[in-house]
Amino acid sequence: MSLLIDVLRKFKDNARKTSVHPVIAKGKGSGETLKRKALIFLAPLVLVSAAGAYFLTQLVVGSFEPAPVRQMPIEQLQAKIPEEPREPVVEEPPPESKPQEVAPEKPKPAPRQVKTRVREPVRSNVNEEPVEKLVGELKEPRPAPSSALNLNSLLYEADKSFREGDLRRSAELYERALSLKPLESVVNNLLVIYARLGEFAKAEELLRRFPEERFLYSYLVELTKNGRLNIALKLSKKFLHLDRKGYVHFARGYVYERLGKVGDALAEYRRAYEKNPADPYLAYNYARLLESAGMYREAYRLYEKLKSMELEPNLKDIVERRLRYL
Repeated sequence: MSLLIDVLRKFKDNARKTSVHPVIAKGKGSGETLKRKALIFLAPLVLVSAAGAYFLTQLVVGSFEPAPVRQMPIEQLQAKIPEEPREPVVEEPPPESKPQEVAPEKPKPAPRQVKTRVREPVRSNVNEEPVEKLVGELKEPRPAPSSALNLNSLLYEADKSFREGDLRRSAELYERALSLKPLESVVNNLLVIYARLGEFAKAEELLRRFPEERFLYSYLVELTKNGRLNIALKLSKKFLHLDRKGYVHFARGYVYERLGKVGDALAEYRRAYEKNPADPYLAYNYARLLESAGMYREAYRLYEKLKSMELEPNLKDIVERRLRYL
């Protein structure tokens, strides 16, 4: 660029002849012709020089790229922009209205209740004394709800007939009650009545319907008390699979003891005690028969074990007397 400027100065200064081009010097007399020729000659030179200078600058310096503008997150921008104060909105209270008075409803007359007085059945007690506190008794049927008046009446009449000695009518009434609701007390009472009446087939059928150890035990003890020893042994063997807590084996031992077979009775009492050692009556009867068989040392150890258990006052007195005796 400086060279170009110098050339222009020399064209302007006519005193420097050595710097003027020969073509221009020939036409010095006519100034306008020289200026036109100079412009024609210099115009391409200026363009070429400008293009060369541009490309040289791009190679050395490189293309100019504007620095990226860092954008601020919208949250920060919103935080910097102060919010315009808002005028508080005052809610106008609702217009006061007088509450409407609701007329009280007239009380409806309560439905008239019909009171029905139902007498509870009186407990039936077997007159015979229990043997060693384990002989089954005729249990009192549980009171039925007030809605089952028919069932409650049947139970009352059945219990009354039993106390009066009419076992046939009592059994019929208990059977009707059992068809309405299978109560445990009804099953137990029916088995006791069947044992006294000799209705062995009905009793066995009832045991098949309600295969429970406690029902079988009550029936076996009642058979033994009524002298049906062989029938009790035969039936107990048939239903021996029901024994869970040793009571069937105990009933068999009771039968053998009544038959005078002490060895068989002792074996059955031992099986009952081994199945349920926590029952104090099973343990006491086993110890009692051990003492009767002359096995005093084993009986004494068992009485000592019984003494540490929680016993009824009567049984506790018996155990203490046997310990003092041995």
